[in-house]
Amino acid sequence: MPRYVAVSLPEVSKVAGVIANPTGEVVAKIEADWPDWQIWTVPRAVGGTLWCARRWDDDKKVLNARGPDELVERLKAEVGR
Repeated sequence: MPRYVAVSLPEVSKVAGVIANPTGEVVAKIEADWPDWQIWTVPRAVGGTLWCARRWDDDKKVLNARGPDELVERLKAEVGR
């Protein structure tokens, strides 16, 4: 599976010449803190962005949350099981 490196927004803009996505930076930070988990977001037309996570070695169980803080709490709860 590909691994991504968290890079600050100004660095992304300088290197890529594009406007960076701050959500992507948060996703990269959570993935760096939780390397056994794949993290992604799903933009929804109604209800805002859905934050999702699943273990790299288990594509069956998916955690969903309304924001990054809630997702981290769900990750902590899942690891504590």
